[in-house]
Amino acid sequence: MKNCFYLFLIFMVLSSCGDFLEERSEGKAYVTSCADLEELLVGEGYWNWENQQDVLDMKNLPFLHLMDDDTEMCLLGNAHSYYEKLQAIYSWERLPFNEKGNPFPDEAWKHFYHTISVANVVLDKLPEFSNESLELRERIEGEALFIRAWNYYYLINLYAKPYSKTTASMDPGVPVKLDPMIEDVFFSRQSVDSVYSLIVSDLEKAVVLLDGGVEETIYQASEAAVHALLGRIYLYMGEYELALVHLEDPVFTSYALVDLSSASLSSSSMEMEVIHSQMVDGGLVSKLSVDFQVSEELYYDMYDPEDQRGKFFFSSAYYGNRICGKSVPSVGALRVAELFLNRAEAYAMLEGQEEKAVENLRALRSKRYVEGTSLEIMDSFKGLTGKELVDFIRQERRRELCFEGHRWFDLRRYAVSPKYPESKMIRHNIYGEGASASEQVLLGYYILDTYDKDNGWVLPIPDYAIEFNDGALENNEREDRTFFEL
Repeated sequence: MKNCFYLFLIFMVLSSCGDFLEERSEGKAYVTSCADLEELLVGEGYWNWENQQDVLDMKNLPFLHLMDDDTEMCLLGNAHSYYEKLQAIYSWERLPFNEKGNPFPDEAWKHFYHTISVANVVLDKLPEFSNESLELRERIEGEALFIRAWNYYYLINLYAKPYSKTTASMDPGVPVKLDPMIEDVFFSRQSVDSVYSLIVSDLEKAVVLLDGGVEETIYQASEAAVHALLGRIYLYMGEYELALVHLEDPVFTSYALVDLSSASLSSSSMEMEVIHSQMVDGGLVSKLSVDFQVSEELYYDMYDPEDQRGKFFFSSAYYGNRICGKSVPSVGALRVAELFLNRAEAYAMLEGQEEKAVENLRALRSKRYVEGTSLEIMDSFKGLTGKELVDFIRQERRRELCFEGHRWFDLRRYAVSPKYPESKMIRHNIYGEGASASEQVLLGYYILDTYDKDNGWVLPIPDYAIEFNDGALENNEREDRTFFEL
């Protein structure tokens, strides 16, 4: 029975109050080759599930777009399908996953640990096929490590505090599971620092294993994808020199920015910039426009008239609601433009490297403005240094990467930045329907205070995980929200 083992996650039974590891095997899977392991990764490890545009499926992470300052409620039009279920998330309530007081499960937590366990199974089983191609085994191992790191990255940035060098070793992170077997133990939270250390360790191994490999598809991990994610992780950790080691890797010489200055291009052209995608497409965000729209601040205040991104990213619907129509994935992607922004930020944080930050900004913006735009407008950041330059880069990041799953994470990490901390208060308005479909009435608003004053910047761990682990998991405390009625 050497080649027979239980794939607990594939044959799981999740009870109504099950936890992230409450799997029960109902069958056996016979794995006889590395090809079987690769099929497992492709089928269960990557986020290539069906119904990726289902706004109410929490695995699609719709809530990641509803908590930041790029989105606001909108009741224009006649069809309103999502607001009641998503309102508690939008208003940062103590129990965000509830509809009119009735809780529903946060399926994202289960999904993350499902894919992590798939990666663990593959890593555990792989040594049994030492007779197969070394190149194939290294690629499969590298992909499994990437998948595990990818999912811990999302877990730690949703359910724990942002990484801060001064507190990361003490801040509760998320449970870490590396063994594929079900153990009769309860799981507690590892520190934020421990989880980040695991992510870095997995990715540093993966980048060696995938070195020089042929990239067959953007939907599987590649050397470039690992370098890009490592650059992002080190940036979050404030390790700017280490971030640049990966962001400046020669593997990226074959990648280029799409030139939006040509009027013949459309927003779909942006897809050519995707380095890696977990197949979560942009259709999810446009579907949210039934009840939510691009915030007034982002839509009207962030883009110059000559900036083509305003044209390619957004549109206005029949009743006037502002829609994001980006064709790139709404979450789960690594894109060329992010490389330039991450480099710019890292260089701006280092002494004597500000000119390189400017070079990366200029390279990006030169591909985003209409032909003939004056240098005075395109290079409006010229002469900025220190905090002013970093602030501009943060604004540029918001313009470029909006509705791709970055903004919420960025606002959190800016608040604990070791050099230039920035904490923002967010107001989310609540509307009622007006006399016609083209009208809405402002009823009041909710406030998410700055990070140092409000615990709403961290999602609670799902109740089913807390209950199953018999109190071994300490939850994140959140307070009831106050509705400011007008």
